[in-house]
Amino acid sequence: MTRSQEISNMALIDILDYNMNEQEAFAYKLCMIWEDIVNKQLKNYDKKGLLIPKTGDPRKSILFKYCYKLARETKGLIKPEEYKFYIFSQIDNLKNFSDGKVHSLITPACLCGEKAWMRWTIWKNKFEKKLQEHSSLGEKETTSIKVSITDIEIELHRTKKYLNSILGDNYSLSKLHEYIKSKKIIRDYSFNKISSFYIVLSPIVKMYFEDIDEAFSFNSSLMKNSINKQILNFFEKTFSNEF
Repeated sequence: MTRSQEISNMALIDILDYNMNEQEAFAYKLCMIWEDIVNKQLKNYDKKGLLIPKTGDPRKSILFKYCYKLARETKGLIKPEEYKFYIFSQIDNLKNFSDGKVHSLITPACLCGEKAWMRWTIWKNKFEKKLQEHSSLGEKETTSIKVSITDIEIELHRTKKYLNSILGDNYSLSKLHEYIKSKKIIRDYSFNKISSFYIVLSPIVKMYFEDIDEAFSFNSSLMKNSINKQILNFFEKTFSNEF
């Protein structure tokens, strides 16, 4: 039996024993993923307080409470199969900060909040960029990743709604220039407020960032594969003040 299968079996037993509902069961599976990654990444460090309690209802533990919060706050923002990478990104980013015995920054609390989301976004973008580069260096094949037109339109509409909320309805072009020039857009992109498709398509963004891949730590070619005439028309209509 592999470690992954062992973890799944342990989770199933506790889920049944404590009669967890669907959301609690998912949160508990995140706890098991956290424990497995912590044990692999922090082998020589004191992990007291970082793992699932040996006895008692795991739902009463600090780890479960943060995993439950993580699942609730990121529902729909992270694919279920990506949570293992999300949790790994937090530990991977913080594991070098220690006093030699204790990783003071690595507690279940590191899973939630704006800083956690920024760590995940930066890590994910760098990972995808390296994956694309590796593919290019291999058999010279390009990865054809396409996002549905509907999903892109939703992303662009969400971005427009956010810009309206911070710059005002029917915001002026001068306000948009000021916002992008100040580089606040980088922060908001990291917090998942601004869509990467907006960044790729916006003529105003291109005025202030010569290399958007470098500025925003992503690979724009992955998005360009999904952009067609319909998306361009939708963008020009939604963000007509930029033209």
